[in-house]
Amino acid sequence: MNATSLLAPAGVLRATGDPALIRGLAIMVPALAVVAAAARARPSERDIAAAILATGWNLLALIAVNTLALSAGWWEFHAEGAVVYGMPVDLLLGWALLWGALPVLATRPRRTSGRDGTGPGGEGEAAGGAWTVPLPLTAAVPAWFDLALMPRGEPVVVLGGDWLVGESVAIVTCLVPGLFLARWTVAGTCLRVRAGFQIVLAGGLGLALPVLLTGVWRQPVWVLGLLAQVLAVPMIFGVTAVREFATVGGGTPLPYDPPRRLVTTGPYAYVRNPMQVSMAAGYLVLAPFDPVFLGAAAVAAAYGAGLAAWHEGEQLARRFGAEWRDYHRAVRPWVPRLRPVMPPASVYVTRTCGPSGSACWRPRSTRKGCAGSPTKARTAAPPRGWPRSRTSSRIFIWAGRWPDGCSWFPGSPGSRNSAWTPSAAARARPPRRCDRRRGGRVAVDVVR
Repeated sequence: MNATSLLAPAGVLRATGDPALIRGLAIMVPALAVVAAAARARPSERDIAAAILATGWNLLALIAVNTLALSAGWWEFHAEGAVVYGMPVDLLLGWALLWGALPVLATRPRRTSGRDGTGPGGEGEAAGGAWTVPLPLTAAVPAWFDLALMPRGEPVVVLGGDWLVGESVAIVTCLVPGLFLARWTVAGTCLRVRAGFQIVLAGGLGLALPVLLTGVWRQPVWVLGLLAQVLAVPMIFGVTAVREFATVGGGTPLPYDPPRRLVTTGPYAYVRNPMQVSMAAGYLVLAPFDPVFLGAAAVAAAYGAGLAAWHEGEQLARRFGAEWRDYHRAVRPWVPRLRPVMPPASVYVTRTCGPSGSACWRPRSTRKGCAGSPTKARTAAPPRGWPRSRTSSRIFIWAGRWPDGCSWFPGSPGSRNSAWTPSAAARARPPRRCDRRRGGRVAVDVVR
């Protein structure tokens, strides 16, 4: 597709000036271009995830930029029908596709292995090499195309004297971050940043935008303050679940960019679908102000109990087998447990803590000498000066994120960290540096 063919619709727009034709082409041309870019080679799961995230980010950011543009006089829209707060919906969608999915799918690297684009090395290793098109060039082409189309959008788009300022703001805040997010997703890098982007997208498109469209934000200030405090409870629950996906599972909530490990800690130790529960609960909080949110809660629950449970359940069962089936039986999908489920853990240590000892060898991580197997435990050596007592063969500890998380061994009997029996382990408190949310009793078999 050369520059002449790309600018052909622009020439038609300038010749006719028909608002219906302008709006039709604004959504159809980017949509058909995305289909053509995807058809040249079957996209991997990470490619699909990158295209979805880039388009979602551009849609959310373009709404904010266009709101600012209308107030600053950079440009304005003259359209009737399918207009929200002065912005034509079709133009916004076409703009998001032009800057989101299209450059991602048109410039994606070719894969040589790995269905999900992670490759044999896991996170951070794309299965097919580097991108063939540099990022500056990838951003320059859609930016140039938009600069060429904007003046030809009259009478739907009427530009002001400083419209280039608004275009620059849009490029910096919409196009460039979306491309960075897409490349990080395909490469499997910057996991926590990607998870943060997804939190912003879920909160913006799933909560803030519906509140804006329904007019709930027009309530008195004291009502909005109370509403924000109540909404914070389910929202924090959902954000914590996303964090657990990233830190423990090594993935994100997006089905095409899932965790590599089964996550059963944090909120997932109480309920199987904490993110769906969080979103449905948020909609129920908003339902008294607009009944639309009651329907949204029903849709969220139906999706989580229907399509998501069927599709994702099959994937999890295939990937994790018995571990997923045990967790599925122990934890309910929507009604939280009163007590968290504790995943099984196997820990091997090379020395025990004697009744009079106050210190014991504590493995830190598999990369730094953690005895994750009996063989390693037999060959591991405790630090100098630590007691080598062999008076006990079985102790109880609080288990952290095994095998690569924070863990601790009890001190001497009578201290607050003492846990020589299961009942004492249940009452013991881990140090501050350990993650208390992942605590649980576990018996440690000592390898002699």
